[in-house]
Amino acid sequence: MILYNKDLMNIFRNSKLYIIFHNSYLNLLVLRLRNRYRDIVVSKKTIIVVEGFPRSANTFAFHIFRKSLLKMNIDSLGKIGHHIHTTAQIKTALKKKIPILVIIRSPEEAIASYILKRYGTNSVKNIEKIIDIDLYYWIYFYSMIYKLRKHLVISDFGEVISKYDKTIEKINERFDKKFAVIKPTEKISNEILDNIKKLNLPKVNFNEKLLAVPSDKKHYEAEILMELIVNSNLYYKAKNIFDSLS
Repeated sequence: MILYNKDLMNIFRNSKLYIIFHNSYLNLLVLRLRNRYRDIVVSKKTIIVVEGFPRSANTFAFHIFRKSLLKMNIDSLGKIGHHIHTTAQIKTALKKKIPILVIIRSPEEAIASYILKRYGTNSVKNIEKIIDIDLYYWIYFYSMIYKLRKHLVISDFGEVISKYDKTIEKINERFDKKFAVIKPTEKISNEILDNIKKLNLPKVNFNEKLLAVPSDKKHYEAEILMELIVNSNLYYKAKNIFDSLS
């Protein structure tokens, strides 16, 4: 009988082996068999895939395309592949000739936010090791995106959250589609952020610092983490990839 050991699982999750498995087709197959992932993994119903490293405006982009589909009178359930954060999801969409949006955010900002999401603002043991593993994940993910860049649309974090009409237009042009363009307004942006809070606050015990939304409350902690991230030996490799894709 195999016993679940939380400590061993945490060690595995913070390893290069886990990142390789996480990005594999085998993991994608496993996720497809789980109910909670069934409508977000690429399938026959999927008409667009929105992916990126965690904490890169994936949730905001999902809601924008959900609004776009609703404007077209299309039920969005199961139509948008999202929040898998793996290269296998993207490569599967390519094989199926499904339009793909990949979002990119600077490695220091994305990883700082990702660490805060998982560990909160408490002091984290072995923080340097965690940073290096997350940088390895970021590099692994976007190195593959660099190889596939001619076959998908890449938008940076800033464009996705403030100029999302441009992102949709790029998707339409690149893949010859007619997704409804959503013009950026303060009202729409606030509606999306409020919706994210409403849906996700209960999942994080009403700790706003753990939400995928801007917050002054986590700014100080993120600044400290970003300083540690840019001092990692792996940072410059990640920064070079970011510059080549931005």
